[in-house]
Amino acid sequence: MDTSPIILQLGSNLGNRGSNLARARGEISKRCSIKKVSSIFETEAWGNQDQSNFHNQLIEIETKLNPFALLRLCLESESQLGRKRERKWEPRIIDIDIILYRNMIIFSPELEIPHSLFRERRFVLEPLAESWGTAVDPISNLDSSQLLDQCADNSKVLRI
Repeated sequence: MDTSPIILQLGSNLGNRGSNLARARGEISKRCSIKKVSSIFETEAWGNQDQSNFHNQLIEIETKLNPFALLRLCLESESQLGRKRERKWEPRIIDIDIILYRNMIIFSPELEIPHSLFRERRFVLEPLAESWGTAVDPISNLDSSQLLDQCADNSKVLRI
């Protein structure tokens, strides 16, 4: 059995951000087993910096859902929690992204695994290195600590 993790990223910058992360974990846990949870980090917005700071957290799950079914679960959970998708990188009550799905590599119009931008985002790499330092990116074959060392993103990421 593959022991590489399935990692989801949770983020919120509207309302009670900590509560939103907890509610997202609750939604995910209805269909998946949460194995491990990172610290929560306060982070500057990425992509569109003209918005409030985020609370971000990574979770490791175990699931029988395939990656596409997991994507549907993430989108349904976001919707259940009140997310409305209107434009890219907008403020949001919750964002749930699949970062890694074991050692799978998927490039499709609806899903990219590993997440296409995770190597560029300090707000993903900090908690990944903190809690899953040996998790390996199946494309670069670098572990999360090495990816963090190479990350050019200088945005503030503070453990809270």
